[in-house]
Amino acid sequence: MSSDLGGVMDSVSRAFATQQQSLSIISKNISSATVDGYSRLSVQVSPTTGDNITLRARDALLDRSVRLQNGPAAQSKQRAETLGQIQSVFGEPSDNGLAAAMDGFWGAWGDLANTPTDSVTKTAVQQKGLALTSTFNRYAAQLTNVNDLTRSGVIDGVAKVNELCRQIGNINGQLGGVTADNGDSGALLDTRDRLIDQLSKLVQTTVNTSSDGTVSLYVGSDELVRGPHVSPMSVQNGPPVAVSVLGANFAGPDLGGQLGGLLQALNTDIPAAQNGLDALAKALVQDVNAVHTAGWSPATGGTGVPFFSTAPEGMLAAKMTLSDQVANDASAIVTGSLPNAKGDNTVALSLAALRDLSPSAAGGSFGSMYQSLVTQNASSKNAVDADATVYGTLADQAASRRQSAIGVNTDEELVKMMGFQQSYAAAAKVSAALDQMIQTLLNSKN
Repeated sequence: MSSDLGGVMDSVSRAFATQQQSLSIISKNISSATVDGYSRLSVQVSPTTGDNITLRARDALLDRSVRLQNGPAAQSKQRAETLGQIQSVFGEPSDNGLAAAMDGFWGAWGDLANTPTDSVTKTAVQQKGLALTSTFNRYAAQLTNVNDLTRSGVIDGVAKVNELCRQIGNINGQLGGVTADNGDSGALLDTRDRLIDQLSKLVQTTVNTSSDGTVSLYVGSDELVRGPHVSPMSVQNGPPVAVSVLGANFAGPDLGGQLGGLLQALNTDIPAAQNGLDALAKALVQDVNAVHTAGWSPATGGTGVPFFSTAPEGMLAAKMTLSDQVANDASAIVTGSLPNAKGDNTVALSLAALRDLSPSAAGGSFGSMYQSLVTQNASSKNAVDADATVYGTLADQAASRRQSAIGVNTDEELVKMMGFQQSYAAAAKVSAALDQMIQTLLNSKN
């Protein structure tokens, strides 16, 4: 009898403990429902020991799905942003852009061909030439600024990766021997999972969980974190610019994540724009100078006067400038090829004709060459924008599925709370009945 009564009392005691712990967990769930990355907790009775175990709602497959989608979503988004910055530099169509500056330059030569002896028109050609070189200089400086900002983004991104890995390693050190389902360390596990999610947006990350509760993180096959140990990432200036982990270099698409997008822009998209602009500047300088130097200049009394600087650096968009002769004296500008022939406009006509037909420009004209450069960047951005939309949607869907599995539904929690309260009240009635039974037995013996 006493053993049966003891068993009942033990069952009631366990019921009290289970209901109390469950109510406490539900209260924590409700208060943390809006906390980003919080994993819902629940209480389960161990079938072997009968002890109460706090379980943390987490699904490794859903975590993996989220992190797999985070990488390409962040990569394409970052690359699209940089391509957008390049597109803003060109800013076409625009009244103040390079296309307008070239049109103004060729138009001024057409005007000069109509009035080859007019000094005012020559000054207009000089000023249009200066405006053209200034536009090339400005575009080159802005592209350099985009390049510098992107390079700084890589450096900052690597610093963030190393800091996240350091924090994850520290948590690994605290969690050694704790299984991933142990809710007693739920706060630390949630923090670590949030850090891994952040890391997966910076670089494509693979996660392996060990039996002791620690995780190992990889980029490709190279280990970033194992237990408390971290292998720091570093920047390799190149070219190409890359990041290195344990001696392995990643230069762009193979890295993934935001850093992969930055590196792809830094090594591919920005150089393409810079090289295209330099090629346009070089072709324009070569063709204009070839015609201009063949003509007769009244200011010098001979041929061989270049319109643009012939210094090697003058072939680059960043350093393109007028020749000293033309910059200092508009009368040095050539209109014809015959000495002292005031009505000779053959050179001015040839220069004006370069608008539509150029021997050096890709595509046959400077306008089509520049349009191709702008279109290429715009096409790349449109394609990457489409990728960003697709990958972003997939990442959002994966995050939503995981949140449905691990998140807190307050209505459900309140329903559970009422159920546990009723169970607690039932256990209390059983306890009261046992107490009364014991009192009755004691009184009967007296």
